[in-house]
Amino acid sequence: MEEQYISSIQPDLWVGGVRLTEPVIALTSFFITAVCAYAWLRLGGISPRTRYVGLMRVFFLFMGLSTLCGGVFGHAFLHLVPFGMKAPGWLLGMVATAALAQAAIEDARPTLHPGWPKFLALLNWGGFGAAAVVVVWRLFFPLVEVHAAFCLLLLVLPLQVFGLRKNADTRRNVLTIWAIALAALAVVPHLLKFSPSPWFCYFDIGHVLMCGAIWVFMLAAERLEVGVLEV
Repeated sequence: MEEQYISSIQPDLWVGGVRLTEPVIALTSFFITAVCAYAWLRLGGISPRTRYVGLMRVFFLFMGLSTLCGGVFGHAFLHLVPFGMKAPGWLLGMVATAALAQAAIEDARPTLHPGWPKFLALLNWGGFGAAAVVVVWRLFFPLVEVHAAFCLLLLVLPLQVFGLRKNADTRRNVLTIWAIALAALAVVPHLLKFSPSPWFCYFDIGHVLMCGAIWVFMLAAERLEVGVLEV
């Protein structure tokens, strides 16, 4: 079978006769996978296991699986698989960001007026469902990025800012805001297409920054609840 042509932004690497497409991008994807796996394991030791912590573990698990799939099928062996094989990794990442948003909703539940948590949950999972259908149908990656921005900037971030007023201990909120800032910063090299080297391109810069964001999300999830201020 004739090998499909792949337009790669990074030189191929041959290891023992095996062709690796975009090898450093794949490697830095696996860095995110490793940090997610560590965070998932580390949060497994937290007691008591709240819904917030459980959802954060779902976030780390699915984000790790997403970057693992992305590293393998979206980069390292991109030349061997059809373009549609990117979709599973995209969907896993969307589940991860939706779980992160739901974790923020659960964490803010004590400070929200009745009815708001349910409304925000419907908005979160309804948005995920609609975006997922289009992503699978059209294989349109920009919608994955739009969904991530929706979850982080329109759900998680406002809840954290709200928590700065309502919570007695705001360190979790501050850490989460810093994590969102790092995740947003990871997008900048993509927008600018800034690559200091073919062997360390804008994908790699973004992946390293995402490792930092995942780590700070983990630190935020470890903060114990100490109560909320009076409404």
